[in-house]
Amino acid sequence: VYQQTRYLSGLEGLLVYDEDACQNYLHNSRWQGQFSRFYKRLPRARILVTGASVAARLQGEGFNVSFAPKGYDPAHQYVQPDARDLTQRDIELGFIGRTASAAYSGRKELLEALASVEPLQMLRTEPGDAYREMLNRIRLFISADVGLDEYMAKNFEAMACGCVLLAWRQGRDEAAIGLREGEHLLLYNSLGELREHIAALRLDPQRAQRIADAGRA
Repeated sequence: VYQQTRYLSGLEGLLVYDEDACQNYLHNSRWQGQFSRFYKRLPRARILVTGASVAARLQGEGFNVSFAPKGYDPAHQYVQPDARDLTQRDIELGFIGRTASAAYSGRKELLEALASVEPLQMLRTEPGDAYREMLNRIRLFISADVGLDEYMAKNFEAMACGCVLLAWRQGRDEAAIGLREGEHLLLYNSLGELREHIAALRLDPQRAQRIADAGRA
């Protein structure tokens, strides 16, 4: 889209919706800083990004930026009747998604570290029904948005499908979205803290069910 900058800069009332602006601040992204350069060439545009921390940083650079979190399609991602009870799910610890991109190096490192000491299954599926069905098999969904400064869509999809979400703590975004730790999800900042959560949930399956139900709601 940046190849159309000259055309875009002449539009009145332009709103740019950007789901990838977090890469503006990732040291290992080939797009680091390029979002700011692009926005500077659109001085009249309003910008909507999907991370509260990212929005704050862009606002600090003088851009007209608002924030709305990523979400999910409830027509496709939901709890299946046979998976409402977590004890009926056959994958204890699961992650579905990409780890190969340089932008996800922190995610890859953490998930591989967890998989070396816990029975984590790192999975890939086709989108649509296959993705929903796999989420409905997972009890504890391990989200590892390390360094991204926002919540990727898979966090909300996992909660919608009734998983207990264990997510990397982003800082500003939890309050901005309305996520309450210990009620809707469990947060961590280290592998040790994540493993403590996993151990505690194993000992208290009723608490795990409460968190899953509240996160879905």
